Amino acid sequence: MPESKPLRIPTPSLQGEVVGVLDEGTDVAQFRGIPYASVTKRWTHSVTKHSIGGGGVLDATQYGPRCSQADGMVLVSGGLNDPTPGDDEFKCLNLNVAVPAEALRGNKTTPLPVMYARECGAPFILVQINYRLGAFGCALASDLAEELGTGTREQPLGNFALVDQRNGLEWVNRHIQDFGGDASRITVFGVSAGSASVHMHLLAGETHQLFDRAIMMSGTGPVMCPLPAEFYQAEWDSLCRKSGVTAAEPARRLEQLRSLSPQTIIQNSTKAALAPVGDGKLLPATWRFADEVPRHRCKDIILGDTNVEGLIFDGVLARLSQDRFHEVVQAELAPELVAELYEGFGFTKERQSADSFRKAFRLLVGNVLFNYPTLGIAEASTKSKTWADHVFLYHFEEPSPFQGPTRGLSYHGLCAMLLHLNELDQCPEPTKKVSLYAAQVWAKFAHGEQPWEPYSQRKRFMRFGPGGESGLHDLDTDTTRASGFHGFLERHLPEAARVINALLEGTDN
Repeated sequence: MPESKPLRIPTPSLQGEVVGVLDEGTDVAQFRGIPYASVTKRWTHSVTKHSIGGGGVLDATQYGPRCSQADGMVLVSGGLNDPTPGDDEFKCLNLNVAVPAEALRGNKTTPLPVMYARECGAPFILVQINYRLGAFGCALASDLAEELGTGTREQPLGNFALVDQRNGLEWVNRHIQDFGGDASRITVFGVSAGSASVHMHLLAGETHQLFDRAIMMSGTGPVMCPLPAEFYQAEWDSLCRKSGVTAAEPARRLEQLRSLSPQTIIQNSTKAALAPVGDGKLLPATWRFADEVPRHRCKDIILGDTNVEGLIFDGVLARLSQDRFHEVVQAELAPELVAELYEGFGFTKERQSADSFRKAFRLLVGNVLFNYPTLGIAEASTKSKTWADHVFLYHFEEPSPFQGPTRGLSYHGLCAMLLHLNELDQCPEPTKKVSLYAAQVWAKFAHGEQPWEPYSQRKRFMRFGPGGESGLHDLDTDTTRASGFHGFLERHLPEAARVINALLEGTDN
């Protein structure tokens, strides 16, 4: 059985050496838990680390802590959220580097491209980072403004998680050459919230200078983010109320909140997904599809989604009665829009079967939050002066082969799991075929190859699956997805988003 053994390499730019682990079976070296930034105080910005310290030798054989977070079910795999190797609000700013060992040997080849993940074809170096999550990474309030001022692009008010990610990218640009990487060929990619983060870095402009290509898998603006400052102030007030923080002075309130344990913050914070805030400094206060985004360093973008993105909100659906759904929709929309929404997504005023209501709810939430915004970005590229011929759209349609409620569905996060080739030995041949092909395309994209025809040319997209087949398809003639509601969302996406937010807030407990 192949063994792992320690591997020690010099890292001149970090002023020391790093000890990782070499998997002799795959000939891949892993360097785990490398601190890329430091932070010592809750709700302050991290600072990038550019030296090892501690005697000049860093033990990178063990994974570093993740950010403090609630335990729970992981929908993608069906298992529980693995608490190993532990949580730490301040020591979670670490990253992992996986390198083909050939790139580290004395006869070093040409530096390899880098894929930077916030979570197979040609070889590359994979960097995966941990960063602050939830209320620790996304907080904004007048109390913080009293302490930090109005903020700047370098030190924005709030957006702590986004700055953590930016610092991770800065670390990669400065130090990846020590691991055999090419800092001029960095591809940043993510899924779900990680995908939305990639989009936010594109909108931020400044961070946009730190990578060369981007892959967004099931997550973009404008519905998911950036979010308005008013949303965060309301969440902050709720956190203070639930935590018994009643001090009159902002500095005293901050002191009390910072003294609380991470578990108390998690317990008393919103369970809704948090996202970067449109602060007007690092990120625009609002963003629309038609707004031109400068290209800067990033040359090309792959973006896409799965068929049943809305399945991730089945937990919300379990707490939402049909009567409550109708109450919210009718409170948020004019009667004529209610009728159009019902017809487009398959709702009825009369009581529906559980299966029928679930299907319509998944279709509505999935398309408002994920599918339609992704398509909107691709469509905007057809009119863009800077992004035409540089945006590549995909649909992931290969269904889940795994037992459980996701079986037979192409659901949120499945593409990422299969692209990473996880559980591949348990998959049937069609799933293996799609997974291997998609992984090869992603790797070649990191090497600078065009993945397929740009969307702006003929509105064609790459369809991965079903049935193990992958190929280009025309948006107007493809029948794997419902599209009769596109006209409604084109005219009324903000109103539909308001409905979704009201539904999610109403079941946040």
